Amino acid sequence: MIEFRNVSKRFGQTLAADNIDITFPDGQISVLIGPSGCGKTTLMKMINRLVDPDSGQILINGEPVSHRNPVELRRSIGYAIQEVGLFPHYTIFDNVALVPRLLKWPASRIKDRVMELLDLVTLDESYAHRYPSQLSGGEKQRVGLARSLAADPEILLMDEPFGAIDPINRSTIHNTFLGIQEDLKKTIVFVTHDMQEAVKLGDAVAILNAGRVIQFDSPEQILSNPESEFVAELLGKDRRIQILSLKKNSEYASNENVVTLAENSSAEEARKKLLEADQTIAFLLSSAGRLLGRYYLDGERVRSDGKPLHLDRKMDLRETLSIMLETGERLLPVTGKDRKFLGVIRLEHLVDEVARL
Repeated sequence: MIEFRNVSKRFGQTLAADNIDITFPDGQISVLIGPSGCGKTTLMKMINRLVDPDSGQILINGEPVSHRNPVELRRSIGYAIQEVGLFPHYTIFDNVALVPRLLKWPASRIKDRVMELLDLVTLDESYAHRYPSQLSGGEKQRVGLARSLAADPEILLMDEPFGAIDPINRSTIHNTFLGIQEDLKKTIVFVTHDMQEAVKLGDAVAILNAGRVIQFDSPEQILSNPESEFVAELLGKDRRIQILSLKKNSEYASNENVVTLAENSSAEEARKKLLEADQTIAFLLSSAGRLLGRYYLDGERVRSDGKPLHLDRKMDLRETLSIMLETGERLLPVTGKDRKFLGVIRLEHLVDEVARL
């Protein structure tokens, strides 16, 4: 648990932190958001003593950070930034291994940890021997995330880590990040200027302005009950539609009236089952439940699709609605890890959900 007790910080005439009292719970993502110069990055940097407060205390698990050696403190806390900061002359393996080597881990343990983390951020082992210049922006961000987790820190600080990623890849890395957090349950303080990102990723969101915390609450509460006109303006006029961002596909995937087939099923078997069920799409699944393809009725003909569009379980309903409207699909499968089939989402159900907002 990270606690701020009456913390203030001034830079010349600018008050970056004005007597702040706030607690970031263990195992959750706490997002800091607000206009430029509101103090969000300063607040985060005081946790690992990149900045020290003028007054007040910051405590981690009850111990003031001022009692800790700054270098040792920083090595115990993961840190990820927008620029990533990978060393260009280091391989990806060496970049991820940096902090464990500083902590003098045995070489075998470092190797195991680096390979484990590359797998965790969905990069295969071939990336270990590449250099940053050989990676895309999204891949660099994944490596930066892996490096921040290398020493298995309890706390992870993230300063607009996905800000430079294009919208398509940002959505993908958001889902990867949420999947990782679901398994690891790190205590994360995350700075962003993007309200959609804050709503999607945060267990709690702190809205700051002029060095003060204006509202600190769950995304649901902030979207439903903004405590001031400033918060309402920051959320924007579409805040009710943004509530869809709080609802994940995994919660809405349904197997009602869904036709599934074994992987070796023929087109004629698909036709028979579809006509019996009065449906138009059947999904081919492996014995382990992995989505392999689909059959669908096109008039009188049965067609097959070996690479059907599918939705990640961590995607939210706002993203899903957008995809359906863009592609014209009225029913899409939802998949989990290793493309395991979880059910489907139907466009008419999403329309009903929007109508209830």
